[in-house]
Amino acid sequence: GYIKDPKNKNKLIIDEVAAEIVRKIYNWHVNEGLGKVSICHRLNDMGIINPTGHKKIELGQNYNNYATKDDTYTWTPSTIRNILNNEVYLGHTVQGKRRVKSYKVHKVEAVPKEEWVRVENTHEPIIDKETFDLMKNIYEKKKNRSEKYHEHLLRGFIYCKECGHRLGINKRKDKK
Repeated sequence: GYIKDPKNKNKLIIDEVAAEIVRKIYNWHVNEGLGKVSICHRLNDMGIINPTGHKKIELGQNYNNYATKDDTYTWTPSTIRNILNNEVYLGHTVQGKRRVKSYKVHKVEAVPKEEWVRVENTHEPIIDKETFDLMKNIYEKKKNRSEKYHEHLLRGFIYCKECGHRLGINKRKDKK
């Protein structure tokens, strides 16, 4: 939803094309109740390319996302999740989410939220605070609903004899 200001590389300005898509994603999730997968299907059906494709094709930036496996630039639920949870769209800058373990060991590790550096109101917001809070409430309700189900005693111990893949247990709505 943002691009660097051509006059000042330290300032973000709104990319109206991408910002409109971000607003649609929030609207679909908060007002229409669509989940991440449904939003992906809707965006892909509309022929809208994902953020990586937007940066490479439409903005002409030399941008590489190594998680992209092909050049179809389709939307994924993880991309939608990242957009919905990103405080940048509120006009805040959040830094220090990840760090390198050491200069010798180049493993990147996640940093706890308490240690993140947040600076509020550094640029123009795309999403208002009320919409973002509604999205967070929806997310928390879904998270709490999934936590009601306790872990099965044999989880992680049952494997397929043929392929060696870990097997899971799913409960159906009819309690069988």
